[in-house]
Amino acid sequence: CSLCNNASYVIEFATFAVYFRQVHNWNEATLASVAQTAGDVLGAIMMQVLPVFFSSDYNPDELGCFWRCFHHLTAQPYNLTFILSTWILFNLGLTIPSLPVAIVAQIFMGTTYVYCSKWTTDMNLFYSLGDSKVFMSLQVYCRNADALGGSVAGLLGTALFTVDPVAPFVFSTAL
Repeated sequence: CSLCNNASYVIEFATFAVYFRQVHNWNEATLASVAQTAGDVLGAIMMQVLPVFFSSDYNPDELGCFWRCFHHLTAQPYNLTFILSTWILFNLGLTIPSLPVAIVAQIFMGTTYVYCSKWTTDMNLFYSLGDSKVFMSLQVYCRNADALGGSVAGLLGTALFTVDPVAPFVFSTAL
């Protein structure tokens, strides 16, 4: 999950301004940068605000059908599968030739990155069962996967962009 998360984010971060200029003829680099940052900030705000409004002290079996399904999608270990599927969705959103869809996908990519990073750390804590050595070992694996994902994305993302501006996002979707 760490490799895919970092690779997708680095590809999007490294190519978004040029992508919007070449594909969508959008010349507002400042607004593109604000959209880039908005997703990260939105994710951080959601992590702080949602627990205030939605208590984690509940019985999922007493929830309605929709909320029970949502709970199971976002509970461990399925939350990482759910977040990786959002990466696929948002990478595909960038390949669609609609500027509003691409901007929304770009904004939510930042939120996805923040949540994936948090949920990966939470999953490591869950699987370590309180053993700090196991937790640190899992974290080292994740940080190495982050580094590998960033390296692969840095090298392939720009190279694929020169072939076709949509190619980095197709690669990231397939990753």
